[in-house]
Amino acid sequence: IPINYPCINITYNMKKIFFLILLISLTSTSPAETHKTLIFEDKPLQKPFEHPDWFKLSLLDLNEDLVDATKNGKQGIILYFGQQYCSYCNALLNTNFGKPDIASYTQKYFDVIAINIHGMETIIDFDGNHLTEQEYAVKMKTTFTPSLIFIDKDRKHALKLNGYYPPYQFQAALKFVAEKYYLKERFKKLYKITLRKYFNPV
Repeated sequence: IPINYPCINITYNMKKIFFLILLISLTSTSPAETHKTLIFEDKPLQKPFEHPDWFKLSLLDLNEDLVDATKNGKQGIILYFGQQYCSYCNALLNTNFGKPDIASYTQKYFDVIAINIHGMETIIDFDGNHLTEQEYAVKMKTTFTPSLIFIDKDRKHALKLNGYYPPYQFQAALKFVAEKYYLKERFKKLYKITLRKYFNPV
């Protein structure tokens, strides 16, 4: 009904404003704090690391994983592509997911499923294809680690993150999908708009 369209637009625009405010608040971290967060050894680790114990113990049937997540009231699943001894993967798992607010927010809205880009475990993808973890990583173009693919309830790829994002950016990405901004905007576009407005005010 045409008369409802303005209401939908107003509601979305208000949500968009709130999201922009969130991004500004997240990017207002002090330079010292941001620098401290990003300091880590950019070389292969000497010892392997463990995934957070709240990651889903998956049989790697992605359709079943998505059904389980939605039955539990979540927005979808996050496919985490990583590898042992990867320093950036370690930063994601321990620096980002090591923050209680990020960990709790992620668990509230998503199930996280770990995929080893060199692994040989069988994955059943959304089309019913049987692939090794390694083959699936190549198919999804996620051999650069860490990579994350957010899948929503309708099996739509809501967002893909290649590489490590520091906590303030990662929080924005989580909210971008959980609050369904991805249905209207592209994350990088919205994030760039926010940074431009914040750092270059008129």
